[in-house]
Amino acid sequence: MSKLQSKINRFTLLLALFALSLSVSAQLSEKDSRFLSTVRDTLQLSTDQNSRLERVYLDCQKELDKLQNEVDSLEKFEESESLLNLKVNVLNQKKKDVKEQRELDLRAILTVEQKEIYDAKIKPQKPKVLHFGIHDRAKCNVCIK
Repeated sequence: MSKLQSKINRFTLLLALFALSLSVSAQLSEKDSRFLSTVRDTLQLSTDQNSRLERVYLDCQKELDKLQNEVDSLEKFEESESLLNLKVNVLNQKKKDVKEQRELDLRAILTVEQKEIYDAKIKPQKPKVLHFGIHDRAKCNVCIK
């Protein structure tokens, strides 16, 4: 009886985690969901790290959605073009700030070893040399140097 109960409890826990992951993916953009999947697969995150990372991304997504709604409402009701541009620029800067904070929060969750892998394979730094074209910085000879 106890083995059966244990299996039922494990199954229930797995089902709950699966449902949670589906609800998280439904709220995040497809780009963010793919990025989180890459981070999980590459860095082998612990359960605690994974849940903290999802929470960071969900919180940031709520803030980004709120800011985007403000931009959309401004574009509908603002009469002055110059004032509209100023307000939209301020909101766009706030969106950039939220994304930068999200990146800092993600790095705070990772261990030193995971940060090294993250910097090398997932999100290499932008090169100091200016060169053009859309490409994968992780595979670019100029970006890697």
